Amino acid sequence: MKSLKKHIRNRARWTFFFSFVTSVLMLVVPIYSLQVFDRVLSSFSLDTLYLLTIIAGWLVLVYGCLEWAKQRLLHATANEWREQAINLYAETGFTKSENGKLINDIKLAETGLQNHLATVADIPWTSIFLFVLLIIHPTFFYIAISSIFILMIFAWINYLYSQRVSSQVLASDMQTSILVNKNYLVASGFISSMVSIWKKYTQQSSSTQINYKIKTLNISSLSKTCRLLVQIAVTCVGVSYVLNQALSVGGMIAASLIIGRALAPFEQSVLQLQHWVTCYKAWKRVTSYNIDNEIKTEPAIPNGSLIANKVIHKYSNLNKVFIKAFSANFTSSHVILGANGSGKTTLLKILADEYQPFSGDIRIEGSLLSSWESVSKQKIIGIYRSDLPLTKTTIISNMAVGESQVYAMELAQELGLHKNIMQHTNGYDTELVNIETQLSSSEIQLIILIKALSNKPHILIADNIDDHLDTRAELALAKILAKRTEEGKITIYSAKKMNLISKAQNIIYLEEGSIQFNGKATEFFATRNKMKEASNG
Repeated sequence: MKSLKKHIRNRARWTFFFSFVTSVLMLVVPIYSLQVFDRVLSSFSLDTLYLLTIIAGWLVLVYGCLEWAKQRLLHATANEWREQAINLYAETGFTKSENGKLINDIKLAETGLQNHLATVADIPWTSIFLFVLLIIHPTFFYIAISSIFILMIFAWINYLYSQRVSSQVLASDMQTSILVNKNYLVASGFISSMVSIWKKYTQQSSSTQINYKIKTLNISSLSKTCRLLVQIAVTCVGVSYVLNQALSVGGMIAASLIIGRALAPFEQSVLQLQHWVTCYKAWKRVTSYNIDNEIKTEPAIPNGSLIANKVIHKYSNLNKVFIKAFSANFTSSHVILGANGSGKTTLLKILADEYQPFSGDIRIEGSLLSSWESVSKQKIIGIYRSDLPLTKTTIISNMAVGESQVYAMELAQELGLHKNIMQHTNGYDTELVNIETQLSSSEIQLIILIKALSNKPHILIADNIDDHLDTRAELALAKILAKRTEEGKITIYSAKKMNLISKAQNIIYLEEGSIQFNGKATEFFATRNKMKEASNG
């Protein structure tokens, strides 16, 4: 990141240099007007007029080329920033930054480089125009300074208003929820109540947005009015000085042109200051983000046990402990049993490293899962949950990536999914556009399950592994689980059907987040049978 930051700063310096040169060249037309009205008209010299016109025209062409080069530089800089920053932070941005804010910051910084840096780079060189105005007449200098001060006040007021605008997150989330679940909402009759709630959130956010826009329009109108009044004031003062022979006509026209250029970036700041600040803050956050560039020595791919050591978990919005001092040694196949709300899903997410425990840790052969890079993790752990989403790509891409796709197709045949997939026009290469209409619930669950198994992971963690499975798929899955146990792999899952529960060598029984039983499956069922016999007796 240091080299990228240095490179972008060098590009920014070049942008400021180009702005300096183009600002100087912006004086060509005012100076040309000054010379024409003061020298040519008084001398009646056409040769002087033609020579001045040629020189001015050539300088304007140079200005146009430099302005084009500056814009190309800004676009190239923004593109380089996006590509290199994404390469550096893409995975970190999605996995470690809150709600992907780092990715959004990269995009905001790109917007700042591409759309706003040119205007910001013009501001320092306003001093050139102010100096020329001072030379023409001090009054024009004072008018320009006063106008800039007023425009800066307008910009600051509008910036303060922009900070008070509430976001439209609630309305947007509600709209997404309605669109995703529209078929269910229409069928169940809940659509009208959901739309009413959406209207409420939309009206609240719209009201705030409208108030902000009204204030922004008021300030924008005031700034434009101020600009026109300044032009009138400059013309009035200029004409009065011309009549009093304190200024030439050319000087008056030149001052009018120059003051317009001097005020331009400040007039833009009235509506854009909040964007400048937002983009700059995003740039600072990205460039100050610490990323560990040290080359890590990954442990070897493990083939031993997974150990949970005194794991305690509680949700951030509750003080209640949900998983209570959980310790276990997972070596083969383990099924997690318990009533609804006993902590099965939470425990499985902790074991899969999706949830971070309040205290305690999960280790594989003494190493944390974070010790391995993502590519290695695919060979270590497979995760299945019925609520995992499919992506809008091909069926085979949802099942596996690269060389694992061959094994994924074999699993599809074993689980009885192959025939259904081949009924699609392009088979495994069918693009999933509208997933709910292209695939049944059972097919979706099997694809998610195959993805978890496709890399032949050492550890498989599955929640409700028998969801939506028909008899054939259930029997096939039972064979796959038994084969994993024979190969010395670890499978930790929850299930409802006895056929799959019985395939586990070990059982953990939870009640309210606490272990009530942790041992061999045969012992668990023997204990249960004795309890039934005692209660019947």
